[in-house]
Amino acid sequence: MLRLEDIEFTVLLAVLHPPYADVVRFKTSRGIT
Repeated sequence: MLRLEDIEFTVLLAVLHPPYADVVRFKTSRGIT
C-alpha cells in the first residue's frame, strides 16, 4: 500500500521524468509497490 508521501514523491518524479510514470503504472498494475 502506498503512503501519501510516496504518492506525492511519485507524482513529483513523474512530472520531472515522464518515463518514470510508465514504470510506476507498470508496477502498480502488477500489484508491486
